[in-house]
Amino acid sequence: MTREEAIEIIKETKADYSQKQRVLRGLQILAKYDDNLDLSFEHDQMWAGSFDKTVASMTRDDCVELARCGWFESYESWSHF
Repeated sequence: MTREEAIEIIKETKADYSQKQRVLRGLQILAKYDDNLDLSFEHDQMWAGSFDKTVASMTRDDCVELARCGWFESYESWSHF
């Protein structure tokens, strides 16, 4: 999948904030695509891994699930509030 395709999926998919464990589920998905998943935090926002690196091998279904869990692209990483 390309970066552009992933961004479009994120824009088109409504996040479901009533889901449980959205952050953990997202990290589990990202860990499938990045063995050295780096995390960083600032206040109430977190960033995980390289957006471009993970989407290059990610399935469409996993990208949709990340978007449903409220994950999005920020500063070339996946991010969540």
